Parts: sequence; structure tokens; C-alpha cells
Amino acid sequence: MKKIETLPFVVRIVKSQEDLQKVAELRYKAYARHVPEFAQKLTIPEPADTDPNIFVLLAESKTTDISGGG
Repeated sequence: MKKIETLPFVVRIVKSQEDLQKVAELRYKAYARHVPEFAQKLTIPEPADTDPNIFVLLAESKTTDISGGG
């Protein structure tokens, strides 16, 4: 019998403005350290994030409130 292992996070499709804002904040944090000028443009959701033909994914820790996405 194979052992089933689970990941410490859940990945889901963003469906709310609150989740889109989490993604924008994560993008900002990811770029701010290395490209701060560019990161300033990422503090709000991008226009493509609301395109009905695009899915934005958000990864969230199962044990903390830490999010990741893009």
C-alpha cells in the first residue's frame, strides 16, 4: 500500500476582491526586495487579473494565514 502524503498548503482559484488583493500584496513582496521600482506597480491587482478568461491562483497555508499566488 502506498503512503499518501499531503501538502501543507491548498491551491485555489481566486474568486473575490479580497483574494485578489492578497495576490497583489504577495506580488509586491516578491518583487520589492530586488526590483522596488517595479514592485510599486504591483500593489493593486493587474487588469488581466479580472479577465474572465484568466484564472488567478492563490496558495494558502493550511496551518497559518500565509498566502502565496500569482
